[in-house]
Amino acid sequence: MELLEVFKRYGIIGLLIIVILIISILYAKLRFAETERDLARSQLTVLKVQIEQQNTAIAEWKKQTDLQNVRLNAALQDAQTYRTRYQNEAQSLLLHQVPTDCMAAIDWAARMAKELSANF
Repeated sequence: MELLEVFKRYGIIGLLIIVILIISILYAKLRFAETERDLARSQLTVLKVQIEQQNTAIAEWKKQTDLQNVRLNAALQDAQTYRTRYQNEAQSLLLHQVPTDCMAAIDWAARMAKELSANF
């Protein structure tokens, strides 16, 4: 029905009732939309806080990772230093003439072990 027909049939009161119903429906839809908007805003606020917390945690993990990388590089350098020193010492031991006498060989091995361990 058109509004003009309603007006002709029911008069001004009928037309006002229809307009009031339409306004009531639109108002209910508006209130529902506002409620949904408020809910979305509160969820957005919660998500922003969570993102900030996660970003803080990520920054802390990155800082810890950087520190671990520094420690790792230092440890690798130390390991390379010890490996080079050990290889040089082992090479020098291999180049020494080992005494053929059993007791002299034992004394030589003990002396060499003492020298080798003194460097580490």
